[in-house]
Amino acid sequence: MSRTVLIVEDTDLGLDALEVALDRMPGVGLRIVRTAEEALHCLGQDHAAGDICAVITDLHLPQMDGFELIETVRSRPGRGELPILVISGDSDPGTPSRLKAASGGKVLEGEARD
Repeated sequence: MSRTVLIVEDTDLGLDALEVALDRMPGVGLRIVRTAEEALHCLGQDHAAGDICAVITDLHLPQMDGFELIETVRSRPGRGELPILVISGDSDPGTPSRLKAASGGKVLEGEARD
């Protein structure tokens, strides 16, 4: 059975990088949206939501940001444990603590390597 990763990214460069990295994973499909609102719509559709096994999101999105997206997903019944991976170039030192608050304290931190 194919599982779907929901990608929430509003820039072409970020989206291209994620597609290249994930496109060839066997058994994993990609569902791409450009806004947090679209992501919440996908997660709210029963037929599509059951196939979504993880979310990859940017933090800096139009209208609703990635922090609010995470908080909203975490507050929905049955979605509290959905894996959410944040990919961001955000260098604000307050970002890790904001992510911990949004995600209920479940955060693994890492930095990109050259």
